[in-house]
Amino acid sequence: MTGTRSVIMAVAAARKAAGAIDRYLGGDGDIEQHLAPEQCAAGWIGKEEGFGFRKRMEPRTLTPEIRKTCFETMDLGFDEAMAQCEAGRCLQCDLRLQMEPQTFWSDYISQGGDQNGV
Repeated sequence: MTGTRSVIMAVAAARKAAGAIDRYLGGDGDIEQHLAPEQCAAGWIGKEEGFGFRKRMEPRTLTPEIRKTCFETMDLGFDEAMAQCEAGRCLQCDLRLQMEPQTFWSDYISQGGDQNGV
């Protein structure tokens, strides 16, 4: 087993073990954490002509001439204006996950076949 499925199964096994350890140490076994409040995306964010064709902002980088002479960080990220532009392009990117469930690699493995889906 490889890929997304094995990672998900490993995380699930680790969470199960952590719950058992918590119970052994006197806890209730509940290891759930809520680090941020649940947020619901607006179901309709408005239509903007050409939105699907917006290009991704490329981060600023050091030039090749500078990169070959030092060990400085190459990727300088976005300045404030670039970050705002990229955030506007990606506004509520997770909205599609509420419209249609996400698909994992393991979903493509046939039920009766081997790991290659054959």
